[in-house]
Amino acid sequence: MKIWVAVVLAYLLSPASPQKIEPRDAYGNDLPIMAGASLLVGNPPFFLMVTNAHENLMLQRESNQPETRDGTSVYPSISRDGKTIAYARVKAGSPERILAISTYDATAGKRTDYSEGEYSGSVAISPDASRLAFSAAQQREGGPGDNHMHIIDLKTGQESLGPAVSPQWPVFASWSPDSNRLVYSFNGEVRVWNSATGAVSTIAEGDLPAWSPSGEWIAYLEGAWDSDLKRFVFMPGEWGPRCLVVHPDGTGGKTVLNDPHRKKFARVLVEPPVWSPDSRSILLNELANVDTGAVNIDILDLRTMKPRTALKNSLRVLGWAVAN
Repeated sequence: MKIWVAVVLAYLLSPASPQKIEPRDAYGNDLPIMAGASLLVGNPPFFLMVTNAHENLMLQRESNQPETRDGTSVYPSISRDGKTIAYARVKAGSPERILAISTYDATAGKRTDYSEGEYSGSVAISPDASRLAFSAAQQREGGPGDNHMHIIDLKTGQESLGPAVSPQWPVFASWSPDSNRLVYSFNGEVRVWNSATGAVSTIAEGDLPAWSPSGEWIAYLEGAWDSDLKRFVFMPGEWGPRCLVVHPDGTGGKTVLNDPHRKKFARVLVEPPVWSPDSRSILLNELANVDTGAVNIDILDLRTMKPRTALKNSLRVLGWAVAN
């Protein structure tokens, strides 16, 4: 309960620009912190922070942020060195929610805004912070959007079209370590786009893909595909999703976490898998409280294939970089 009081206070007291706060002192509550890690946590575009053992940076909520009835989260990302965060900001709340695709340079203390639109899904920054990818899928029939990924060169600001994406459902994406390929979700498939050649390959059936920092694996979730909703669905009380990994060429696929039928409940995972910086572990957000959205943070060791609960009743962890 304490941590959710902290969230409410953060909404009310947040400044006009990102603010550094103490790990536990500011509101007398603990935040998700792991040794040696900078964690991207929260529920953007409404609440977003970077936490580590030394200091915390609050990016959202912003002063005078427009209210909106659209509570759909937009998945942010963090560069390999933890210095650049890519996320979405609410520019207008009605009649349609308009978001700005943005980056924040923690070293320079500078925010840069790029495209604006009715976006959803994820804002993926490349590991070296040179490129940005986001989906301009048409979110409603007759609405704006060109049903493509958009790629932004962060050095020049130039924007170009990436691969085609599925309309009317959020698209999740993640860059390869060399920033040349992009893995993304498409109608129940995991696809890889090569930015040099434009080639697209389907490597698995699943959703919410994440490329490992080592480049060896792509992790993703798999459940049951609902053709009407155009997404994978998970059914608490009956079964939960599986977490799988596959090589970028589609070979070597294997299940690393599988919840068979449970007598009382099934594990419900929310958000894409989050890789540790050394690619030895996968962090998973397991829904702990439907009413508050609190999660248990599970760390899956790929050497033992056994998960352990690192944090309970936590804010969601959305990115993991080495703390500087």
